[in-house]
Amino acid sequence: MGRGGATVLTPTLRHPTPEDAPGLARIEARAWEGAYAELLPASALAPLRDEEREHWWRRRIESSASQPRRFLTVACRDSALAGYVSFGETRQRDLEPGFAGEIYELYVDPDHQRQSVGKHLFDHALQALRNRGRFWCVLDVLRDNDGARAFYEAMGMQTDGRLRRRSAGTGRRSRTLQYRPPPGDVVVVRYEVPLHHLGV
Repeated sequence: MGRGGATVLTPTLRHPTPEDAPGLARIEARAWEGAYAELLPASALAPLRDEEREHWWRRRIESSASQPRRFLTVACRDSALAGYVSFGETRQRDLEPGFAGEIYELYVDPDHQRQSVGKHLFDHALQALRNRGRFWCVLDVLRDNDGARAFYEAMGMQTDGRLRRRSAGTGRRSRTLQYRPPPGDVVVVRYEVPLHHLGV
């Protein structure tokens, strides 16, 4: 059941198309501002409202076919974009290549939060990584992002408790269309979960 006792529809998961760019830019901006307004400097959030952000997303989607190690999936409810998840090979340098996958981003539009969208995106990413032969899934969460930490712990993830510093920001466009954070860093904790317990 959803807010107010309404029945919650199972979201539809699919690959994004270039036409999804405006919706993804909107979800990114709203989710970041809702989660990080008090945790990140304003300079890290400002690029989200840049008029070029939709074009950035369109190029990112169009380039995804040439990036076989990174994946992007969107969730829809009633034909409206509700959230997205990106995942693939881990970027954690202390983990053996081919051993672990990583969830890079998982964001749900505030209007669709607490309606199982995030859980479906999370489960999809874990199953996809398992199907690719990965044994663990890891991700970084801001140390002070209590909401995200509670969500991932409810999903069965655990952290080793170590604090790490990571660059902060939504990034600027690069030739490879990957995130390139501006100067500055934040404190994060790494969460992880084994994938061998998932059903075949």
